[in-house]
Amino acid sequence: MQEVRRAEEGKIIKIVRVHSQDRIILPREVMRILGISQGDHLAFIKDSPGVRMTKVVLNIEK
Repeated sequence: MQEVRRAEEGKIIKIVRVHSQDRIILPREVMRILGISQGDHLAFIKDSPGVRMTKVVLNIEK
């Protein structure tokens, strides 16, 4: 049986390193907790004391 861990509000889930070309890799655990899939859009919001990241749903109509 796989253990399901829940992130507590305000707690660090993972720490990642910035790679070449200013890229970061989101760990699978973070993607799972936030409901992020490949191809999704993310917004980075300046917030005191740092930056928040959230999934963005774009509704583009023709």
